[in-house]
Amino acid sequence: MRKPVRLVSFGLFMALLLLFAAPATAAPPSQASDTGPDLVGALVASPPTYYESFRKDFGDWETNDEVDFQTYFATGAYHIRVDAEETLVWAASSWGIANFYAEVDAFYVAGPEDNSFGISFRQQDNGDMYIYSASTDGYFRLVKLEGGEFISIVDWTQTAVVETGPDAVNRIAVLADGASITLFINDQVVDEVEDTSFTSGWLGLSASAPGEGGIEVAFDDMRVWDLDAMPEEPVVVTTLVPTEEPAPTETPEVVVTPEPVTVDVSARLEEVRSEPLEFSDDFRSDNGRWGLSESDSAVVSVANRTLQIEVFEANWMNWSVNDGANPANFLIEADVTRVEGDPNTEYGILFRLQDGDNFYFFPIDGLGNYSLYKKQNGEWTALIPWTASEEIDIEDGAINRMAVLAEDTLLTLLINDSAVAQIEDETFASGRLALAAGTFDQAPLTAQFDNVDIWILVEGETPERPTAESLAPPDPDAMDQVAALHDTDPDQSDQFLRATGRWPIEPTESSTFSISRALRIEVTEPQLLAWTINQDVSPADFLVEVDGWVDEAQTEGEYGIIIRRQDADNYYLYAISGDGFFGFWKRVGGEWETVIPWSNTDAIDPEPGAINRPGVLAIGNRITLMLNDTPLTTLVDDTFATGDIGLVAGSFDATPVNVGFDDFALWDLTE
Repeated sequence: MRKPVRLVSFGLFMALLLLFAAPATAAPPSQASDTGPDLVGALVASPPTYYESFRKDFGDWETNDEVDFQTYFATGAYHIRVDAEETLVWAASSWGIANFYAEVDAFYVAGPEDNSFGISFRQQDNGDMYIYSASTDGYFRLVKLEGGEFISIVDWTQTAVVETGPDAVNRIAVLADGASITLFINDQVVDEVEDTSFTSGWLGLSASAPGEGGIEVAFDDMRVWDLDAMPEEPVVVTTLVPTEEPAPTETPEVVVTPEPVTVDVSARLEEVRSEPLEFSDDFRSDNGRWGLSESDSAVVSVANRTLQIEVFEANWMNWSVNDGANPANFLIEADVTRVEGDPNTEYGILFRLQDGDNFYFFPIDGLGNYSLYKKQNGEWTALIPWTASEEIDIEDGAINRMAVLAEDTLLTLLINDSAVAQIEDETFASGRLALAAGTFDQAPLTAQFDNVDIWILVEGETPERPTAESLAPPDPDAMDQVAALHDTDPDQSDQFLRATGRWPIEPTESSTFSISRALRIEVTEPQLLAWTINQDVSPADFLVEVDGWVDEAQTEGEYGIIIRRQDADNYYLYAISGDGFFGFWKRVGGEWETVIPWSNTDAIDPEPGAINRPGVLAIGNRITLMLNDTPLTTLVDDTFATGDIGLVAGSFDATPVNVGFDDFALWDLTE
């Protein structure tokens, strides 16, 4: 039935070219014990040590486009395609582990049903490993690769447990505990053996074309429990990020909708997910981005590599607020699990949060229902009453992927990548994002959240900023003076090798500063400017220049130079944005006045992470703006004659914004 195959590995190991022959007849399965299922049942009631949703490529798994095989991410899964006959391909993860239970869902995509797919484990640095495989035509086997040769542990064995045919989906699982190896298919034990060849190593995935090529298999929702690192008691971490005041909740009536309205937003989701993430968190540690708290009624903590909300009081709700933007339009996704507590509890996504009395809340419960509520001025309103949905996995410990796509007044609710409802409401236009859990009549409840992804959406096409009208040409005398100054040494220069006290770097609630081979400013609140002021000079006339950039792949923002600063409410601001615009403003008595609106210029390098060098020549009331050694314009303004010089970073609607500065130079021309 099975033919020889050759091996192709990638990731951590070199390719091998090996042949082996499978037996002509299948051996009967060995007698399986009850130990494996009992242990697995206890494990899956707790969160996994590792979880891979394969929803996007984070660099943990290889992607390849070779003649004989391809590996890639698509439609929320990891695909292995094998086009060459008699070829086995495996991919090693970064998970090195000894004793474990691992499971993964495998989908037949294309090609002959005489295929194989499964889990490789305890892989050694020299390529030795175990490989457990099943096939779409109803077989399974276990082999070990040792010293360049295949050794059969369980021969190809036919079983009715495997779902066969082109629509087949099979859950493949291995329990490896010491020498004992228990094999599962679709939550049923198919065999149990003992082997002491390898005691630990890397986990991976495999697929093969034993005969004809062209097979393709997709993998999704891989979960791994480390037997040697069972979950510890959660550690409550206290940060300065506030959690909104929790509020008691009422138990809404469950209304079953016989035929819930469904919508297809798959194309829109694909479009949004192709854009850079605003924020992503797998909660490997507390990064200070979520509000954590502890009270007699509830505890919010980072525990077991999740954000965990424990509620001890009946009819109580608690949430944790993300410290990022107050977006209007966004997509937020999160894995949600009820770890402990009555199924008649709620947990999900809270969005467009204004305060403790004004927000939307999209929860699910353990009975298979979802709802959408808004709380306005302290009063609850059911926009979508509790409604049954087959998309919700109601098994104890099940992970459900919840999402909200909010675009203006249109709100789309998704569960496990299926849009379950869409509704329009204009009560709240923007606000904070949060994760929430609550009880009704029964307490306690423990809910966990993981793999949070947030995209901030731009409303349609970004409009082109207008070119300023009547933009004055640069003063020829100023251009000559700049050229002459460049032939001399500046009065002050700074490569920001280390903090010297010249530039204050004390953090605020909305910004942080650091100096180490560059001056870095991070802004964490939307529509905010953060600056640091030079402590050594306050010239009247000067030429100042500095290199600036917004970190590549980070949120778009602005950066530039503050000049002739009197105080926080009186100064000039020259700013550029990474997408090719510049502008000049003055702040007088706390009010902004636009001198040059955001304007196009070819002098800016708009590439992500590109370094641009803004400069200002100020002599009397004549101010010449420079960019990358190119004079842009000379303007006349006598509001401020002298003052401080600072470097500034700013955010638009999305955060955080990370800006760097280097090679500061100042020529003091004050007489």
